[in-house]
Amino acid sequence: MLDIKERIEVIKKLVSQDSECSLTYAALECRLTIEYIAYERFKASYAYLSPKELEGWSPRDVVRQVAADVNDTVCDQVTLHISKQPITGTPPSTLEEYESLDYIPIGTQAELKLGKLHSLWHGVSNTALHIPIPTISTEAMSIYGQLDKIKSKVQDVIDFLSDLQTGNMILGGTKEKTYNFSCDSCRIEIKKTIKSIGRKKIIHCINPKCKESYLIEEDSKTKELFYSRRVFVVDCKSCGQKHEIPTNIFKGLKFEEALNIQCSNCNKTQVIIMRPMTKIVSD
Repeated sequence: MLDIKERIEVIKKLVSQDSECSLTYAALECRLTIEYIAYERFKASYAYLSPKELEGWSPRDVVRQVAADVNDTVCDQVTLHISKQPITGTPPSTLEEYESLDYIPIGTQAELKLGKLHSLWHGVSNTALHIPIPTISTEAMSIYGQLDKIKSKVQDVIDFLSDLQTGNMILGGTKEKTYNFSCDSCRIEIKKTIKSIGRKKIIHCINPKCKESYLIEEDSKTKELFYSRRVFVVDCKSCGQKHEIPTNIFKGLKFEEALNIQCSNCNKTQVIIMRPMTKIVSD
């Protein structure tokens, strides 16, 4: 887990130098720290959410999706307790029986205010990490932003980080029911909460090196979930052997880019070239 106290010290040391250059670097350290904190909470639940499925790439968007698809307490302040004595015999069966046990706290996840995080992430960037495009009214360009404005934004981030120091752990995983299966290609286990499958039926392997994606469907009779690979079937023009190519491979190809497929049966190579295709659609 990120040592937030250490990050604050790094930022404060740059602020103490009190130059436009050092404050700009302090702003950069602020932005990187904010991103790390957000993505750290994503990593705690990455087994349930592939980066290919992220609908946005800003720190706020990533954490929001973790909350929506995996863990709705990802931003909450949560304290984890453990019973002082081991449970022997029959375990408690009701909430009252569990609450009657003697507990000790073992860690706390600090509250993460996403609105504030997003505002600060943009704020330090706009103030210190971008050079405005000049206009007819621009008198002179400058590498650095205004010192006072940068210092104010950086202090806001320091205050934000100070509030997060109360946490010493991050809770990952999910309390939701899940649907699990192993990827047909890389064999890594894919986990999806049932509620996230209800929102989107297409999922991707969580292995960044794997191109597989899957369609999740429900059996109309048994109501059980089942998955199928999303592939294009390509017939070898030489021997007719069928080859299943993951659809994500084609998504990565650009116009006029070629994909070579070597037949596993006759060893002949055929080339697929990404070009427009037309068809007539009847009225």
